[in-house]
Amino acid sequence: DKMASMQKKQFLFYILAFIPLALPLAAQSSFRERYELENQAGNIQLLTLENGLTVFVREDDTSVPIHVQLSVRAGFSSQDVENAGFFPMYTTLFAKDNIYGIEGECNADSASYTTDISPSEMEGLFSFFAHNLVQPEYTDKDVSAVYADFKNRVESYASLTTGFINSAIDGRIFSDEPWKNESGIYPPLFAGKSTAQVRSILYDIGKRFYTPRNSALFVTGPVSAEEVYETASRAFSS
Repeated sequence: DKMASMQKKQFLFYILAFIPLALPLAAQSSFRERYELENQAGNIQLLTLENGLTVFVREDDTSVPIHVQLSVRAGFSSQDVENAGFFPMYTTLFAKDNIYGIEGECNADSASYTTDISPSEMEGLFSFFAHNLVQPEYTDKDVSAVYADFKNRVESYASLTTGFINSAIDGRIFSDEPWKNESGIYPPLFAGKSTAQVRSILYDIGKRFYTPRNSALFVTGPVSAEEVYETASRAFSS
């Protein structure tokens, strides 16, 4: 009984400690709100392509490489019980085997793809983003490999003490929709799916979330807003 009482107290402590971290998830900032926060110095230009892609440019001659980030509103909070865990999988596939050093990360509110490039690489990078947003191509081999890797990760995480605690906390705090959090992805959701079934889920995510109108491009470096706009317009024209 004494041991059980101690475990209950520890569990309550984890819940109370976690609540302040969880509260900001209820008020995710939009791309435009992020622009307003970052533009206090008034040196960020907001541009919009014909296809609806929002482009933010900060001209900075003190930065040698051009820092680029593509953000897509396709984070954990967009998941439902049918596709939980497949959003971070999509992030991995999107940035797989690229030549631009792109690092993909799935966050609470969005998926982000970040890299530093030279001015001569900008058009190629934008074309890569455009192709993956509009017409992605993932082989059965790629889909099967990423699916197997994530299935192993989820199973390993669930077996750890940290995974058990985080899942239990999310199950209490986010009891209605625990799958909208990273630790709310449970092994049974990944069980027994074929490559064709996995592809169907990924295709649906791409079709609904990975669109120009649901994305934003952030560019910082020694490049003019006009050049960024013209280059992005060419890359996304088709």
